Amino acid sequence: MYLPMKNMLTFDIEEWFQVNKFSAIFPYEKWEDCETRIERDLATILRILDSYNTRATFFILGWIAERHPEMVRDIHNRGHEVASHGYKHRTIDSMAPDEFKADLERSIRAIREITKEEVVGFRAPNYSLTDRTLWAKEILKQVGIKYDSSIYPTNMRKNYGIRSVSPQPFELSPGLHEFPLSSISYFKLMLPFGSGGYFRFFPIYLTRYWINQYIRRGWPVMLNIHSWEFDPQQPRVTASKIKQFRHYYHLNKTEKYLRLLLDHFDFTAIKDNLP
Repeated sequence: MYLPMKNMLTFDIEEWFQVNKFSAIFPYEKWEDCETRIERDLATILRILDSYNTRATFFILGWIAERHPEMVRDIHNRGHEVASHGYKHRTIDSMAPDEFKADLERSIRAIREITKEEVVGFRAPNYSLTDRTLWAKEILKQVGIKYDSSIYPTNMRKNYGIRSVSPQPFELSPGLHEFPLSSISYFKLMLPFGSGGYFRFFPIYLTRYWINQYIRRGWPVMLNIHSWEFDPQQPRVTASKIKQFRHYYHLNKTEKYLRLLLDHFDFTAIKDNLP
């Protein structure tokens, strides 16, 4: 039994140069040469959560956990949930099953060595658990993952989304729970609103309206923001106009928008909603 549940607040912890849209510019081999800004991003997030006494889930790349163990320990010691975002920020569809398992296990080891707790949650980079990659759910169970939060109930993106799934939490496979990202139905569209660029693009009054629609239906909202979205001063990357728009639009409003939501709604970590 899933309902009633609280709304869930999550953060994907990744550097500004690790996003998929810039992967050709900053391949894995070049990451060590890039300026790290993750600690200042995290400081902003934790300051906000402390001011609202709000608990959240942090999906952390194993690569980051290995290089910033004190940062991960601080997240854990403040009472937040630490979960896996993979190791190299590779999408599931870019890996064979054995590669995916190795990447996931490496990330889990990196986090577990710091927190001294089992890692039970996972979110795939770029929400890449789709109809084409559902084979990954058995591997998730094999390595001890209890819930996934990678599926977007949307038909508006070619590279992610499963239109047919429920926007409410459901059992993806026996023993594996799915907490999908939030989207709203408009005619034949399933419109994403619970994460990243969508969160920054839509006026905050619309996001509040859609959250209230979820609440009236008795559904928990899943909100997800990337750590780099709290850093409007991050280095600018030369890329296509659409990629630049998606990445940089309203970065200066991320903190304001989050605070406006926390003023009106309560959120918690995903783990708190596990059956």
